[in-house]
Amino acid sequence: EGAINTILDWAKKKNLKVLWGKGKGSGSFYPMWEYNGTLYNLVSFWSNSTVEIQFQYMYKRVPDIDEEWIKEIKRKFEIVFEKGLPPDGELKNRRPSVPMSALLKKNKLDEFLAILDEILNYYTKKVGG
Repeated sequence: EGAINTILDWAKKKNLKVLWGKGKGSGSFYPMWEYNGTLYNLVSFWSNSTVEIQFQYMYKRVPDIDEEWIKEIKRKFEIVFEKGLPPDGELKNRRPSVPMSALLKKNKLDEFLAILDEILNYYTKKVGG
């Protein structure tokens, strides 16, 4: 719960739009960056204690996305979550899930939010804002 509140506070400070899922079986929320009426995905959080990394939607929203940048973001997520993610060539169609419990480990939540900041900075640079 503490990590979720920290994430929601972070999203508020960044002026992100938080979308709440409407699922009957599981709950979710998505902090989204909005620019010119378009929503840009970062990650989603699920009531089954997972974080879904929204690579698929990063590719959809930024068609000329830098593959090297994606690889670096993937590597950083792998370090935070101490878990391998799908191969680089598959990320375009994937939203891999990782355990939220990793964010409870020392410094991991700060590292995670730093990655999200990096994604926001990339979106701002590539799309505008």
